[in-house]
Amino acid sequence: MFSRSFLALLALGVALPAAAQNASAPALPQAAPQIMPVPAPVVSPLGADWSRKDAEALLVYIRGVDKDGLDPADYNPAALRDAIETRDETRNGVATSTFLKLAGDLMFGHVRGDDRIDWHVKDDSWNVYDQQALLDHAAGGDVAQALDSLLPTHPQYAALKGLLDDKSVDAKVRDRIRINLDRWRWLPRDLGSKYVIVNVPAYTVALVENGQTLNRRRAVAGAIKTPTPSLSA
Repeated sequence: MFSRSFLALLALGVALPAAAQNASAPALPQAAPQIMPVPAPVVSPLGADWSRKDAEALLVYIRGVDKDGLDPADYNPAALRDAIETRDETRNGVATSTFLKLAGDLMFGHVRGDDRIDWHVKDDSWNVYDQQALLDHAAGGDVAQALDSLLPTHPQYAALKGLLDDKSVDAKVRDRIRINLDRWRWLPRDLGSKYVIVNVPAYTVALVENGQTLNRRRAVAGAIKTPTPSLSA
């Protein structure tokens, strides 16, 4: 038996794209008015000191992020380029927000929440302490290494990246590859030592243990009118 198994759908097709009533209550005696303290403004604990060199390294990474199926324009490289030439405070703010947006997409995928059709796998947790540690690592001179550490390590992800890099691949197929790269980013980084993976368009199901495919069989999963959801169990 498997201690942990995941069903991952890697379909080479586009799949992305109340008010309550208040009950009446009995009248209460009037109490003396209370002066409530005004809450202090919430200040984000996240931040880093970005040197010009490290901010430029972040800009270089953004310009090459299309290799992972992402669009560099989504991370506003022009704004980061302008901020590099400004004061430290402005550079720090723009570089930090840009880095966290990119890091979040690399870790959890560009498509989030309800836009994931029939997807029931929860994202891994990523609290502010993890984010701050990653920021410190990046701003300390290891921007590319910090961001690369967030990418899926599954061999299927690497295979898709290699296919995307093949210039002879048809444009429509390349778009499907980008979609599937993002789906791999939706999955947990650790699938466990044993898991089952279903490739819907290839009609196969594979049993994987310790990174090795032990068995692969033909399978049918769902139909157009009854699509198979992705889930973890």
